[in-house]
Amino acid sequence: MAEDTPGSLEYILRIGQEHRDLLSQVRHWDKLKIALHEGSYWIKELTARQVASPEIKSIPYKEIFYLKGNKLFPEGSRLPVQRMPLSLLWAPIDRGLPVKLPMPNHNFFGLKETVGISIVPSAKEEQAVALMVTAADLRMYMETAPAVRLQPLSWVIIGKDKAMIFGSPLLPMQGQAFWKKGSFLFPAGFDLEFPVLSAQLENKMDPQGDLIVWEKDSTCFRVEKAAIKKLSIASFRRSVKPQGSVTL
Repeated sequence: MAEDTPGSLEYILRIGQEHRDLLSQVRHWDKLKIALHEGSYWIKELTARQVASPEIKSIPYKEIFYLKGNKLFPEGSRLPVQRMPLSLLWAPIDRGLPVKLPMPNHNFFGLKETVGISIVPSAKEEQAVALMVTAADLRMYMETAPAVRLQPLSWVIIGKDKAMIFGSPLLPMQGQAFWKKGSFLFPAGFDLEFPVLSAQLENKMDPQGDLIVWEKDSTCFRVEKAAIKKLSIASFRRSVKPQGSVTL
């Protein structure tokens, strides 16, 4: 009998109930089902492509299994660890994770303008084009990463200890994935509360044609396109001190 290929397998994600907020960036994905069982959330009907996506890769504290004969196998293993619980009550993920919107903060870091607008979870799925990571984690990855893996990517320093990586495919690192709409970068799974205002907001907030990065609390900051550079070991070393603090 032919072996199962990754594309033919059904994948299961398990994460502790205390980390439910980390699932917000996949809540908008179609067809996913979710169940709560003994203090953990279970998500099924994940595809191999979704499991390999930056949105899933960036979720910490998770466990990934593939399902075969009602047995759960850890990703990459041929030995099952347990049977799939039979008592799970499955529901569409957008119903199993009802939205709880945070109190909006309308103060935009790095911007003089303020505007009464919020971002909210979106029902649409978009491709992630950027990833926010810590400078320390990026350093660790780049110590062993082949140069060819970095060639299609660019990056910029954010604050004192973070970096934003742009391009495709993104690095398989923990961090916050973003998708892009016009000049706006939204956390994966979020969009403007009133998308019809997008063009007007861009004209008001970004007359220079830079990037506006939104955060989940509805604050945002500007990234100058001129500051974005090719990601390489040389450019990283020029910008980040050995101990991990950023040279601005």
